[in-house]
Amino acid sequence: MKNRIQGERVFQLIYRKGKRLSTPHIHTYILRGEPRQYSYAIVVPNSVVSGAGQRNLIRRRIRSIVVKNGALLRGSSVIVSVRRDLSKLSFLSLK
Repeated sequence: MKNRIQGERVFQLIYRKGKRLSTPHIHTYILRGEPRQYSYAIVVPNSVVSGAGQRNLIRRRIRSIVVKNGALLRGSSVIVSVRRDLSKLSFLSLK
């Protein structure tokens, strides 16, 4: 995956300097960067969802939404951090 954010330093930079948007279920951190591409990371902690299958389901749903909206994110690094269990929400309500 070439759009993936890697490295603790990059995560910390985005957390510190990025703009934070919050909903009851998700925190999103956005930092403007390279104008021609975008990168993203999806964080689903064990403390929020205990089962690996459920965490992966949430990641797949969020990744699908991020990739479909990639044109809107162009020039940004985005971290989507899940705050609550989203496995009970439908895909349409996540969108």
